[in-house]
Amino acid sequence: MRDKLYTGDALTAAQLNRIVDAVVDRLTAGNGAYITRAGGRATLSARSVAPFTGSAGLAIEAVTALPPIPTDGPKIVWWLDSSRGGSGDNQLWAACPGQSEWTPLQNWTWLSGEPSS
Repeated sequence: MRDKLYTGDALTAAQLNRIVDAVVDRLTAGNGAYITRAGGRATLSARSVAPFTGSAGLAIEAVTALPPIPTDGPKIVWWLDSSRGGSGDNQLWAACPGQSEWTPLQNWTWLSGEPSS
């Protein structure tokens, strides 16, 4: 099997797998992450971090509309959907000071993260 492919060459499954293997072999995990390779798959995972102990806990408020972007620290809210009286999509959203929009934490969404007025 040749190492190079040329225009018009048929691409076989073995050659394609060699390309995928070469890409996966070159992946490197940065600080706080690691790569596990098993059965032709590569999984990128985050290393666990020590919990922050300077807080009384994380409160997640259920909201019917996104509030203004927080100015004193990060915040997570549960934006309720219409079945619960809200205008959201029933998932968690987060924002930090300096951001212009809220960001969905769980799934892709069709909604904008702009806070309500």
